[in-house]
Amino acid sequence: MAPTSHRVRSLFLATLMVLSVFVGSVSLVGAAAGSTLQENTSVVSFTNSQYNASRGDIAEIDVATPGVSTAYVTINSKKAGYNPTVRITDGNLDGRVTLLLNTYDTPDGPAQSFGVASTADSVQFVGGDANTTEPLPIGTYSLTVRAQAGGKPADSAQLRLKYGGPSTFGTLTAPDSKNLSSFDTSREIWNSSISTSDVAKNDLVIARLGGSGLSGAIIANQDRGESTEKAFLDFLNAREGNNDVALLTIRQPQTGESVRINQNNINVVLAPRNGAVFFVFDTDDLRTGRQYNIRFAVSSASEIVDRTAGVSTSFFVHPRTAEFNTEARNGKQMAVTYADAGASLSGKTTVAPGTELHVTAKTDGKTLTSQNVTVAKDRTWGATFDLTGVKPGTTFTATVSGAGIEQKTVPGYVKKGRMASITFSDQSTNGSVVTVEKVNMSTGGFVVIHDTSFENGEPIKSVRGVSKYLTPGVHKNVEIKLDQPFKKGSDAIAMAHLDTNENKKFDFVSSKGELDTPYVVDGTPVSSTATLSVGGSGGSATFGPGFGVIAALAALAAMGLFALRRD
Repeated sequence: MAPTSHRVRSLFLATLMVLSVFVGSVSLVGAAAGSTLQENTSVVSFTNSQYNASRGDIAEIDVATPGVSTAYVTINSKKAGYNPTVRITDGNLDGRVTLLLNTYDTPDGPAQSFGVASTADSVQFVGGDANTTEPLPIGTYSLTVRAQAGGKPADSAQLRLKYGGPSTFGTLTAPDSKNLSSFDTSREIWNSSISTSDVAKNDLVIARLGGSGLSGAIIANQDRGESTEKAFLDFLNAREGNNDVALLTIRQPQTGESVRINQNNINVVLAPRNGAVFFVFDTDDLRTGRQYNIRFAVSSASEIVDRTAGVSTSFFVHPRTAEFNTEARNGKQMAVTYADAGASLSGKTTVAPGTELHVTAKTDGKTLTSQNVTVAKDRTWGATFDLTGVKPGTTFTATVSGAGIEQKTVPGYVKKGRMASITFSDQSTNGSVVTVEKVNMSTGGFVVIHDTSFENGEPIKSVRGVSKYLTPGVHKNVEIKLDQPFKKGSDAIAMAHLDTNENKKFDFVSSKGELDTPYVVDGTPVSSTATLSVGGSGGSATFGPGFGVIAALAALAAMGLFALRRD
């Protein structure tokens, strides 16, 4: 017998509310099925010959309904004594209805176990035996669809139900600027976090539990209006005889110290369509310099597994720090930059991507830059600014602070401005690869290929391709594979770009022009244009003067991609 102490007759409403995040709003069993269209005998069918689900999953059965407003679906298993028929209505006449079946909630009858994925559609129980004494039994169920009640079967398929359970466990982190209630969907989590076992103190740690059969079982413990967290804790606290249904523990192995889980320190986010469950915790009360182990397990008492199954993961709590990229100069480590429009400071940090830090550089009471920077996915940060006209040899003090990190201050030094030149000429090409005859970059970087929309103020959208990282010095016959090929003859612009944050990755586009800006000499970006004849196999290049440097300068200045002094 399934654990039912926390379930009520209205449980399926909660199921559908969660699913609506992923597949749209839902309509309940018995919702109005009216339609002004006359039902006809057009063929209705299942979109698959077999549907698979784990016990505890919310099975999705897609039915094609071309030209009809209603259809009748029967799910049958003589062995299980289960044979309900439901009427589905294609309320928006889009030719498809997705029937939902909560396989954990069949003991509470069709009003709780059936639903549809769109609020425009509806489902209504017609007849047959729709109740089970436990969650829907493991086995194979025959599916039949008819265009009319009692009519001839139009199509058949199978629903195969198996045991599920947890299979994977991993951790992510999100910035301290988020809080437990910031996430309602898995999409929001993925958009704000990275997968890692390294977490900075006060940032969020997110444990992702993968598997099947979990979401429906948790939702089945959710009363009307209760939070998902309460439902999950009910699931954890349920017992069948002397057996625990499930457990979730967070423990510090060196001391044996455990984190007590309650509704106030956890956010539970369900992703029923892929079987994942996310547990979001803050780390405010955890100790830095310590590892924490997380374990989740379910027993056969849960009835989603036939034997106890568990998974584990771990994370390490780091202090909140940030560092500068430095080099040895005059016997000490210094942040070094250049007297040009692409001056930059960069470093790395322990805090989560998306965190905002503040960077300053000052000399003799003058502010060279003061700006906010956002931590990148690889936990690096970079600030770009304009030091054109600043005397080489100038020293300064650089500081990174904010977001609760330990403030870091280092001495800085300004080198002579960087130089570059580039040779790019008319050539035949297949449109997917171009060749830059020669590029010379004093500190290394990238060659970027733009289309002519660059001249119309589109420095980002005009990027067609980029070279690999090139070391300082001269490089000849640099082949560049284009991410966006040229389909017909056109002018193309080759431009030399810095590696401002020194990570050997091209971040100009992803940073919206803040990082890896162009080399600028005498106030002009270093670039050259060639005419491409598409249809050939590529070719060599000699210098061609086709690019108007004034247009390049105007385009970059219009986007604010250099001369980025922030006082």
